[in-house]
Amino acid sequence: MVTQIIDAEWQFHGVKSVAGQALQWPRADWPGPDAEIGATVAENSVPVPVVNAVCQLALKLLQGDRTAHPAGEGLWCEWSEFTGKRYDVKPRRPLLPPWVQRYLRKYGVPLRRAPGMVKLTRV
Repeated sequence: MVTQIIDAEWQFHGVKSVAGQALQWPRADWPGPDAEIGATVAENSVPVPVVNAVCQLALKLLQGDRTAHPAGEGLWCEWSEFTGKRYDVKPRRPLLPPWVQRYLRKYGVPLRRAPGMVKLTRV
């Protein structure tokens, strides 16, 4: 489940090593974040930081379900005379915690960007 969550939330650089593979890793045709000129990431491996991100997210999911909304999320206040509620418009917490995103940042980009961000493509 953890690898599926990361695959759904993150787009990794390069291309899949084998056509039709279920997950994004392993990747091909990508030099890697720290590779020397002309060197590429091995097509049959997954970088250690990506493995660490999977393990950290798995641990967090064992501690509590991050896919569920926490109780009262978005609720700002309630009143009871005529029963009313007011909601805060803050965005919900990210599915991938910030430290997991830091592991992955060198290897790709999040699919859901914060408001105001756009993907730039050089032509």
